[in-house]
Amino acid sequence: MNFTPQELRILRHAVLSTYEEPRTDLVAKLDAAISVHEKGALVFRLELALWSTVATARRQKRRGAEMPAPPKLWTPTMNEYKGIRSYEVTKVKTAIDEAILRAKALYPRWSCGVTESARLERGKPVVRRHGGRRRLVVVERESKRPPDELSTDAIGGKVPIDRLVVAGILRDDNAEWCLRLPKWTPVPKGAGRVIVSVYELFEESLRCGA
Repeated sequence: MNFTPQELRILRHAVLSTYEEPRTDLVAKLDAAISVHEKGALVFRLELALWSTVATARRQKRRGAEMPAPPKLWTPTMNEYKGIRSYEVTKVKTAIDEAILRAKALYPRWSCGVTESARLERGKPVVRRHGGRRRLVVVERESKRPPDELSTDAIGGKVPIDRLVVAGILRDDNAEWCLRLPKWTPVPKGAGRVIVSVYELFEESLRCGA
């Protein structure tokens, strides 16, 4: 059964108005369904290699095979993330930060409008974030094998989304400020990648809870 965007909005309003403590997981699913129909403007995009591609290139390089250098810009799944050494995680964070900085020139509307202020609390500097707006993040994994779990973190979006927050493209990665949509697309072996796209939400009413 497929619902129209208007019907989804009616369902969302019914959930919010009927329950004193709305089912936030259900509201998030309705938000995601609405966003499929009503994506706003694309404001940022990154393309990253799969960790399996990097691992394969490294193994072949150790065997003496003439292969291109492993890509520096890659992202692990949650299972892969647990098995990667800390210095590897630091390297990929740095590579993603550098890629984000370069890509900002291509996407002039990258900022979500967040500002920061710093103050001393109990003798320690504390940074507070203000303003900003909620956005949609679509994480699409292209791979030969389907993922065990279809969620943005599980298919490779965890590290990129974290760095998008640091870069000011997202206010935060929680449900209040970030609507997540995972996708999987089958492709031939060796052609895989992860595409992380950030969109404006079609209507501000989603952020305001209307």
